[in-house]
Amino acid sequence: MKIGELERKAISEMKPYESSLVAQAECKMDQNESPYDVSPQLKEKILRRLRQAGFNRYPDLTYIKLRKIIARKFGLTAENVAVGSGVDDLLYCISLAYLENGDKVVYFTPTFGMYRICCSIMCANAVEVPLNGDFSIPARFIKECRDAKLIFLCRPNNPTGNCVPLTQVEEIVRSCSGLVCIDEAYVDFANDNCVSLLKYENVVIFRTLSKAFCAAGVRIGYALAGKSAIAAINKVRLPWNLSIFSQIAAEELLQNDGFAKERVKEAKKERERLMDALRLLCAKPVESQANFILFQIPNPRGVFARLLSNGVLVRRFSSLQLSSFLRVSVGTRRENNEFLCSFIRSAVDTVLFDIDDTLADVSKSYIEAIRLTAQKISGKRVPPGMIKQVKGMAGMNNDWDATVEVLRRLRIKSSRKKVVPIFQEIYFGKNGDGLIRKETPLLEPSLIGKIGKKVGIVTSRPRLEAKIAIKMLKLPKNTLLVAMEDAKKEKPDPAPLLLAKKMSGAAFPIYIGDSASDRLAAKRAGIPFIAIGKGKKQEGEFARFANVNDAIRRLFL
Repeated sequence: MKIGELERKAISEMKPYESSLVAQAECKMDQNESPYDVSPQLKEKILRRLRQAGFNRYPDLTYIKLRKIIARKFGLTAENVAVGSGVDDLLYCISLAYLENGDKVVYFTPTFGMYRICCSIMCANAVEVPLNGDFSIPARFIKECRDAKLIFLCRPNNPTGNCVPLTQVEEIVRSCSGLVCIDEAYVDFANDNCVSLLKYENVVIFRTLSKAFCAAGVRIGYALAGKSAIAAINKVRLPWNLSIFSQIAAEELLQNDGFAKERVKEAKKERERLMDALRLLCAKPVESQANFILFQIPNPRGVFARLLSNGVLVRRFSSLQLSSFLRVSVGTRRENNEFLCSFIRSAVDTVLFDIDDTLADVSKSYIEAIRLTAQKISGKRVPPGMIKQVKGMAGMNNDWDATVEVLRRLRIKSSRKKVVPIFQEIYFGKNGDGLIRKETPLLEPSLIGKIGKKVGIVTSRPRLEAKIAIKMLKLPKNTLLVAMEDAKKEKPDPAPLLLAKKMSGAAFPIYIGDSASDRLAAKRAGIPFIAIGKGKKQEGEFARFANVNDAIRRLFL
């Protein structure tokens, strides 16, 4: 008989815990670890105690000091606390203590993979209830819990990051006769917790020092529960399941938790910034109360591979439920910025540009034509700054409309019909010999070829004038162009951008422009917007750069 044939059937049919891809990356953002290490001062405290400890002696089998420290934090006694080598260790223990062949265990999916492994090892009857499309729990889950012997409930849930409402958790606890195991590994990043539910004797809460306490390598988890459940865990846990190092480190970490609270505050702030940025990039992040964000995008497998090639490792999933998602851990500000820039390089397949004041300087052409047209019609001098104010308004992307608005501010009633011939004579001339000749490129031509994406132009210029600009900018003749005549409506309507997206076959385009109309059109089209111009980033802009060359270099090179 081969050794493999001796393996228990339940074990031979099991799939091991699905860990993240092992890969070298400058920004490792795949395993929900803290990006921060324990402070040097606290490390020194731990090392001082470790130097004095006898390595030749077993530690205290009951870990009474550590359990008392934990108990005091929750107003409990040491008899209400069990400790283990991470939450995984304690999940094994609770399964060994309570499950027999065929016992019903309920958990929702997607969730932490260890629950399925625990059930498989114990030959339990695992009932997996898929979450709703928004990752809320369905009515069926609550119903299935009523006659289950054990219920695993991850809150905040890994990998989705959201929380089952506390009222629903209590409803489950009160309606079932089995043990409700609430995994609060990420609770320090959440808005509330389930500690108040410890008044029910069928509740066990699991926590860890791996996340908020920046100590994944120390391997410390603990369970909070009534004395009966803790006694059962202690019956099956291995003796001395914590090393001297783990025990001493946990005691010091818990008694000096100020650093952890500061790190959690930083992580929550960065999490919200990442969520906002992903929304601006038109990814679809799930509202998170953990130290990670699950987000939905087109072609996640391809984006994952390109992120990794750029030195950023995130988490991808093989399950059908999460096939369109990636998950990113919240890192340091530098890591998060690197992720976002790499995400653009990895996810975006088409770059669309505006022309005026983005690719070309029109201060001596279009802007001057507005001024001269308004002065010719009104007979009045146009005050300095008026044109800039008008052009900064949404809906003023078309310079004929901007001229009408300038005239209105000069108390002259006019219309496009009257403005257009005068404006065109000044700007375009008879055969392109007007102010259009004074336009100069803002773009370094060599950069376009280095972007490595499809490139297109979306402008409110008439097609003829846009083609002249494309030639002046030395762009390829076959550059995708959506001009004024091509869409039913002009920017800030999304029609021109949506048409460009359709024409290019883009799954994930981005738009680079300078005006409020550009920004609003991109928002309405569901396309990320990069602003060009000095000043602070405004609402609705993913990023702002002083000029288009900086934008291209920072985002794509």
